[in-house]
Amino acid sequence: MTWELDRHWSAYASYTSIFSPQTYRDRDNRLIEPLEGNNGEAGLKGAFYGGLLNATASVFRMRQDNLAELDDDLFQLPDGSSAYHTVQGATARGVELELSGQLRPGWQLTAGYAHAKVEDSAGRRLQTGQPRNNVKLWTTVDWRDATFGGGVNWQSDVYQDNAGPNGERFDQPGYVLASLMARYRLGRDVTATVNVNNLFDKRYYSSASGGFYGDPRNVMVSVAYRFR
Repeated sequence: MTWELDRHWSAYASYTSIFSPQTYRDRDNRLIEPLEGNNGEAGLKGAFYGGLLNATASVFRMRQDNLAELDDDLFQLPDGSSAYHTVQGATARGVELELSGQLRPGWQLTAGYAHAKVEDSAGRRLQTGQPRNNVKLWTTVDWRDATFGGGVNWQSDVYQDNAGPNGERFDQPGYVLASLMARYRLGRDVTATVNVNNLFDKRYYSSASGGFYGDPRNVMVSVAYRFR
């Protein structure tokens, strides 16, 4: 359902029933039961400057049965994958904010914040390998035949119990990754782009159980040609 509040703002609300088969397996190597539950969401949407700039704010609450969680002892199945068990009565709550579009001619911005927490019926945190908070910010500016951009992505801490051989907990504090971009039009149909990822060469793990580092600072150069 949606309601038009004025020329810029509208409100909405939705309700969804969930039924989703899952491919995870338990420690007996059997497929776990389908995920079931319901999800309710409500929010505001705003459109400005003829739709060139858009803003959204929303809250949600999701109740789930048969939510897949890694086994506490990270039990390994014959194919090398990890075993899962199901959680009944899990609840996810969160909020999302986003602003995207053109602030002024030649200046684009995308910014967002998301907070979500997932807990079991006793209030214990679930899915600890997923950050509760995420922030993203990216902006580009056009200047003559060139476009320059940059942005950051931040996530809060994550952890995984029993990740070590003796039951140690793996912890990863929150971290920020920064990137830069420059694009230049070489001709009517040709552009060259340079991307610098992980600008400050941040060392971090790519998963909540450790084991593998994320990509270090890297540079990618590309040339694109548009056929007419």
